[in-house]
Amino acid sequence: MPRAGEYKNSAEADTQMQIRIPTYQKELIRAAAEKKGVSLSEFVIDLTYAAAQKIMGKKK
Repeated sequence: MPRAGEYKNSAEADTQMQIRIPTYQKELIRAAAEKKGVSLSEFVIDLTYAAAQKIMGKKK
């Protein structure tokens, strides 16, 4: 089973989400994603999905 943000093909990613954030936050997040070696989208999806699971009482 793929992790959040990893898709076998584009058909699995069937929805889009847009957010507005200050430039300084996006640049920091982008830099962290680059340092980790993943795309900005994958970085945001992985971390927000894990946080949501934790808040909802589910394990990743």
